[in-house]
Amino acid sequence: MKLNGGFSGINAGPVPTMNKPRGTVLYDAVYLASNDMLAKEVGRKAIVLITDGDDQGSRETERAAIEAAQKADAIIYGILYVDRQFYGGYGVGYSGEGVLKHMAEETGGRFISG
Repeated sequence: MKLNGGFSGINAGPVPTMNKPRGTVLYDAVYLASNDMLAKEVGRKAIVLITDGDDQGSRETERAAIEAAQKADAIIYGILYVDRQFYGGYGVGYSGEGVLKHMAEETGGRFISG
């Protein structure tokens, strides 16, 4: 059986197609988790992010994600997991650590770096 683009096999499934490919959509994930899931829950909540903190293609902004978490009364814990070699050896062009720190600080959470 052939599916989208000729892939076949037991694990083959539809291949998503988009006009503009996106990578890690960190801000969208925090925004949607806060608005769609956590806002309905009573009491204090936590969002644990294990990531390099680098957003690639979110429709939402960092500010919108933070505000959504704050409205949902959710604390963000950012656990930095990054391969700096991926960013050219010394992390040139890498800004994810600052993003995770900022999101944690703004929601009363913590930032953890290994």
